[in-house]
Amino acid sequence: MLPVSVFPEANGLYEAILAAPRDMSLRLVFADWLEERGNTQAELIRLQIRLFQTAGPMAVHLEQEIAVLHWRHQRQWNGPLHRFLSQTPLRGEVGSRRSRIRGWHFDRGCVESLEVEPQSVLEHSEILFRLGPIRQLRIRRPEWGFDRVLTDRREDLLRLESIVLPSEESLPLIRRVNLPGVIILIGLQNPRPMIQ
Repeated sequence: MLPVSVFPEANGLYEAILAAPRDMSLRLVFADWLEERGNTQAELIRLQIRLFQTAGPMAVHLEQEIAVLHWRHQRQWNGPLHRFLSQTPLRGEVGSRRSRIRGWHFDRGCVESLEVEPQSVLEHSEILFRLGPIRQLRIRRPEWGFDRVLTDRREDLLRLESIVLPSEESLPLIRRVNLPGVIILIGLQNPRPMIQ
């Protein structure tokens, strides 16, 4: 049986964020809950929400603050995610060069971007999409089944805003499938929009 939540002790609050990813008030309530427990991810949530609403020199300052915070506390923030995954078939599949899950990125305090191999999405999307309100998939080795991911119309996949592919060689896979509202980007390091 799969674990219910990355934060089971949060009494459904994390699941509420997954169900309503654009509701920043839920994230701020979650930040309060984390702060009461001494978890620095609360500060990350607040800073990243402020960054999302800020432009100019203040945004640069916030980005620097977030970078320092991330450097100091990323292990603490990753702990619940690793504990959750350790109870699933994806145990031991995070972080190394040969892992199915290469990493994730926090945005507005939650995991919103995953770097994965297509087979992981095909076999374990119900697990991956419990890690956070995933808006972006960064696909490694798309030639290993990415076309099957694109034709799979799971509800989780339909909520994506963007898919990042490693190179333009993957474009023939994309052109065969209609993905309304999903932006395709090229380049895993510094993605750029695909020009169609």
